[in-house]
Amino acid sequence: MEALIISCSFLIFTILLAITSRTMVKMLIHDGLLKRTILEMIASSELCACCFEVVVVAEIYGISAGCTITFILLLWWSFSWTKESGCPYRPFEDVVEGSIYPEEGLALILAQVIGATCIYSYVQAFWELELTEFHAGRDLSPCTTDLKLVIR
Repeated sequence: MEALIISCSFLIFTILLAITSRTMVKMLIHDGLLKRTILEMIASSELCACCFEVVVVAEIYGISAGCTITFILLLWWSFSWTKESGCPYRPFEDVVEGSIYPEEGLALILAQVIGATCIYSYVQAFWELELTEFHAGRDLSPCTTDLKLVIR
């Protein structure tokens, strides 16, 4: 149960960081592509950080616990995000539909990739604390998922 409390605390802290970041961006930057790309970067970072930790919860407490937390997170994101999606399908779809220019779609996708890539350092720093036995060594261990790509 201690591991669940620690993981949920990490998720809540991550969400609070994202809320604070979004609020600052909305206050300081007026409408435009810069604002939208930064908000996409924040959404992508929040999504990836939370999903990394949900995997830990699912490994410890089973898939139903992971699914429950994911469902709660999805509800939260549906209320807290505006146009952000955190995933490249939305900007790509908007380009195909003609609602945004290809350059704008590319900028949004690039922001998402940057957010997703940079957030790993944050998650890794948390895992390095090894607050539970389930986080021990996770930051250095090789990926064991069946979804990994073989690069030749």
